[in-house]
Amino acid sequence: MEKFFEGFRTGAFVARDRVRVYSLMCLAITFLCILALIITADGKLAYDGKPLGTDFSNVYAAGQMVNDGRVAEVWNWELHFAEQSKVFGPQLQAFFGWHYPPFFLLIASALAVFPYLAALGLWNAAGFVVYLASLRKIAGNIPGWIYPAIGFPAIFVNVTHGHNGFLTAALFGMAFLVIDKRPVIAGVLIGLLAYKPQFGVLIPLALLLGGYYRTFVSASVTVLGMSGFVTVLYGFEIWPAFFESMTLTRDIILEQGETGWFKIQSIFSAVMLWTDWLALAYAMQIALSLAVLAVVCFAFWYTHSIEERAAVLILGSLLVTPYSLDYDLVALAPALAFLVVRGLRDGFADFEVSLLVIAWFAPLITRPLMMVTGIPFALIAMLALFYVLAKRILANSKAQSLKPAQAK
Repeated sequence: MEKFFEGFRTGAFVARDRVRVYSLMCLAITFLCILALIITADGKLAYDGKPLGTDFSNVYAAGQMVNDGRVAEVWNWELHFAEQSKVFGPQLQAFFGWHYPPFFLLIASALAVFPYLAALGLWNAAGFVVYLASLRKIAGNIPGWIYPAIGFPAIFVNVTHGHNGFLTAALFGMAFLVIDKRPVIAGVLIGLLAYKPQFGVLIPLALLLGGYYRTFVSASVTVLGMSGFVTVLYGFEIWPAFFESMTLTRDIILEQGETGWFKIQSIFSAVMLWTDWLALAYAMQIALSLAVLAVVCFAFWYTHSIEERAAVLILGSLLVTPYSLDYDLVALAPALAFLVVRGLRDGFADFEVSLLVIAWFAPLITRPLMMVTGIPFALIAMLALFYVLAKRILANSKAQSLKPAQAK
């Protein structure tokens, strides 16, 4: 047991050959499962009557509605389901609602020009390319980076849902890659993340505390510019429709757990699954969010390591929202990559390597494990990794604060 604990502390069991083998195993599992879905599908519907690419069905249907001139109806769930039924036929067994801000309709309408399966394939392929390109830039000259990048289990969850995790990961990663040398471009990339507003809670304060004023202004202008553009393009009525739908989204999707608590990796979801006590779930989520906010603010105020700043903000963004699904865990990829880069350069903290491995594996098992046991494995892994990162940032800030005193 002592030997096991020591190996877990140091991460000595992680070797380059093992990383390659296990990554390729996960990639093979992803490929075979996707192949099985395709083989057992009936046209655009999977074996269970749900659309191939499940959540992408709402993107495609929304795009069809926009191209038909029915933009404000996109947030009407009854009309949206009617559109999905037109696309997939009366045998459709599930409805996937549209919850995005209006500017994401630009992508939806462009994709809806193609037949459904072609649009789904194009969306996944393009997303994977930008995801991989961002990780390539982060990894730099690290040998073998490609294996954990393509084998990351969150890829399977994202592809089978036809979701936007690839884009979210790429925007986060590329923004922090260029934020020091190209702050305005970084701001544009961060502004584009506004299609996932639940992940933007920490960003404004972090940018200001970190001294990224031009990035903050650029991100703000980007969001305002996109908002103005879609207002001119689609009409002002899109905004009342969007804001009215947010109440329904909160009541049914979040608070009633229509999505399924086992899919959501947040403290809010875990408490609701365990107790069904809404007030306690909100209280726990608020308490965790305040703690995470404090760590992120401290990191951006005191540390100068861009890798640590990026990782703590990405992890924090996933932790502070009550609605972080397992396909959103693709955004973990740049955070893990930044921490590996920093660790290989400056050394890893105790347990950090092991927790990086656990967080990398988490998307593979977190949904089925939570369904069976109620244990939110990915949430626990993120919390543990965030704690180790926060501890390291605090220790480094103390060491730096001692240097002037020692020099005197």
